Amino acid sequence: MKLAAPFLVALLATACQTALPVATVPSAAADGGMVVRYLPGTPAAARDAIRLAHNVGATQAIGLDAERWTLASAEAAGLAISDLAHDQRVRFAQPNFHRSLNYDHSEAAPPFPTFSLQQAGLTNDPDIGLQWHLKRARFTDAWATTTGKGVIVAVIDSGCDPNHPDLKANLLPLIDEVVAMNNHDLFSTSAGPENFDNRDGHGHGTHVCGIVGAVRGNGIGVSGAAPDVKILPVKVTTSSGDADDATISKGILDAVDNGAQVINLSIGGPEPSPILLDALNYAFNKNVVVVIASGNDSREVNYPAAYNGVISVGAITDKDKVASYSSHGQNLVIVAPGGGAPGHGEGEPIYSTTPTYQCYISIAERKTTNYGKLAGTSMAAPQVTAAAALMLSVEPGLTPAQMRTRLAAGAQDLGDPGFDEYYGYGELDMAKAIAIGRDDGRASK
Repeated sequence: MKLAAPFLVALLATACQTALPVATVPSAAADGGMVVRYLPGTPAAARDAIRLAHNVGATQAIGLDAERWTLASAEAAGLAISDLAHDQRVRFAQPNFHRSLNYDHSEAAPPFPTFSLQQAGLTNDPDIGLQWHLKRARFTDAWATTTGKGVIVAVIDSGCDPNHPDLKANLLPLIDEVVAMNNHDLFSTSAGPENFDNRDGHGHGTHVCGIVGAVRGNGIGVSGAAPDVKILPVKVTTSSGDADDATISKGILDAVDNGAQVINLSIGGPEPSPILLDALNYAFNKNVVVVIASGNDSREVNYPAAYNGVISVGAITDKDKVASYSSHGQNLVIVAPGGGAPGHGEGEPIYSTTPTYQCYISIAERKTTNYGKLAGTSMAAPQVTAAAALMLSVEPGLTPAQMRTRLAAGAQDLGDPGFDEYYGYGELDMAKAIAIGRDDGRASK
């Protein structure tokens, strides 16, 4: 395929926008939380004076000369943000926006589409026939070339079950940013209050980790799309699935500093965020690929997926249609199997690992333990993340911009010819993306 100049300009751009001050406080900051980033070199005494002048209740360092503030009210935060917009010692001040996980809370009913890999001798995982997305996105073809060994993938999410038998061999030690930001993850189970510090209290993160890198060929459960990667779980949400910009940003920075080559983020919201943009730029400057779910509100691509440089991912169903929930727009890059929204006749969800213990999704949403089904752009994004990891294992020098171009060039066109706002450049095709070779998608194919 021949790529037009506007395509290359769009995909080779990185997130180089300038972060602008935020002048108002939307309802998302109703708890009085905000983020302040000082200009480099601002002395500690000056920072103390700034905090004192605004009666800051508590602070927590994020990185990049930024910190989270807790003020008495949203009104106090709004006044502080307005005032700091004129302070020459401060780069920006913004609300600490809250964001949510991008998955569908309901579950579709069986039967599920199945296919046979066991007979082909590819794996002995008994439930792989339920993973229709592996064949659909042609991961099973790509495994003849690579399974992702040697690549570190950070899953910035609700954490992961550290002892899941289908994951633990591929897991690196979890980084708990909720605890690092002086919070705890408490949730009421049938046995009483449970502390989920340093593990997944929601279940979403474990599901995403399984899509990326569940162990293949161990005779149990499922296989990840990149079954030999190392997964770095970074916990940024509580059991309820709540996350905020300060914690997410710290998660991105720590993932990069701990060796991540690809980052998966399935969290979003409608508000742009200077601190998230700065964290993303930090990742891009370290040559880290960032894949983010587009959102589940059927509207414009959410932030931070809407920022340049990100590989933003929408969801399709097993019926060749964009999912009704999938966020769309000019910033969408690619789509991948995310499953159909239950009750809409759209098709089946995505089957993957879930925690082996009671947590939010098993109690509040009656999901099964060990394995279960979810739908959403949250389920589509980790497939593109796995694709990036597989490609990096073959070509370690690929930049984030080249990765975006390669994946888009290898996509199977759906919807209107060429780019469109609902399918992006098309559906993920893992085998074709690898087969393009080292021309970054610029030559005719």
